[in-house]
Amino acid sequence: MLKKILIGFLLFFTVLFIFTQVDDHLTDESEQLLNLAKNTEESEAFLYLMGISAPENKDPIQVGKEQKEKRNDSETLKIPDAFRCNDGNANCLQLLFSDEQSVLSALESNKMLINRYEAFIKLAGFRNLSTPDINEVLPDFLYLKTGNRLWLLSAIDKIKRNHNNIIEVEAAVSSVFLNIDHIRRHLKTSNTIISKLVFLSMLAENLDVLSILKNQYAISFTEKMIPSVARLERDLAVPVAREFLMFHKLFNSFDRNPAILDKAGKKSQSLPGWVVRALFKPGISTNAIFPVYKKSIDNSLLSAKEFAKLTDRIIHSDVEKSWVRNSIGTILNETALPDYHSYIARFHDVDVKISMLNTLNSSENKNNEVLFINPYYPGGEQIKFSEEKNEICLPGPMKDERNYRCLPLKV
Repeated sequence: MLKKILIGFLLFFTVLFIFTQVDDHLTDESEQLLNLAKNTEESEAFLYLMGISAPENKDPIQVGKEQKEKRNDSETLKIPDAFRCNDGNANCLQLLFSDEQSVLSALESNKMLINRYEAFIKLAGFRNLSTPDINEVLPDFLYLKTGNRLWLLSAIDKIKRNHNNIIEVEAAVSSVFLNIDHIRRHLKTSNTIISKLVFLSMLAENLDVLSILKNQYAISFTEKMIPSVARLERDLAVPVAREFLMFHKLFNSFDRNPAILDKAGKKSQSLPGWVVRALFKPGISTNAIFPVYKKSIDNSLLSAKEFAKLTDRIIHSDVEKSWVRNSIGTILNETALPDYHSYIARFHDVDVKISMLNTLNSSENKNNEVLFINPYYPGGEQIKFSEEKNEICLPGPMKDERNYRCLPLKV
């Protein structure tokens, strides 16, 4: 009898041990999303941007090929400190319209960066060629954003110096519209979240500049309407798939690795791998977050009106939980996921800015009143102007920390 009990206990613990060690295979949906992240296309723009900070005597593309494998910032072009602005910072916009010689002198001292910006922005669409990884090497986008600001400063300076020369003014304004077209081409092809958001911020800055030129400097461009943010520009399928792959690879690196317990706030103390496997399984963890990534992709394709009607933007509510088989994985999944809805909102917020600029550009302001159509709430909103008003802002469903839903009227 005792022997049977011991055998029963042995069988029970054997089955229990096997149960704690077996992981789930990836679902077909997870596999498909991982495959979407695979990049087979070349991108000269990526290599150029990787090397845009190269010393003046070196070729950016050649340096970019070297930097793609391992970044080396020992020798780089200098960036003027004044142009290291945060997105939506009013002081940065004021800087672009400054008449101070110390600001304008930046055009002369940073000719190389301006030339490289012009060379980059005209290239075919940007795609990140690096393999998605938690430690992947990325371009230094600060050079790109600074190059855009210096380029805008140059265009604004030409307009102010040739204010009475219609041909020169029109040429400078047209160059801003052309810059916007180039930026939006890169926005459409960008395959990472960060590059999408960088190009979006550059687009917003160009729109702000056009608004100031029209409303403070009385520059007319009524025949030029700016298209709304396109579905392809805000489509986050590939960028989100790359991040899904990044997390999947990270989960695999934690398999049977005691370091995962440190990430979860517990002391590992060199626990054996089978103990870690009982608490964390990469396959279950990856499948558990798939609904979050799928929902984020689907929501990125919604119109502004549809996005504003969303009632559930709490991404962690979509994480599948498995406290018995994957307790540590469940904890990590509930704490480590980014909020993609805040990113999606930025694209619609910039669309609000475009709508306001187009409205001001095409409307006759009778009694200083204009009817603005908010893409989030298309009923229309009457706004009255005043001499004291420096900007126009429209409401939206999420917090606008970068003033993307605001249109500046003067600096």
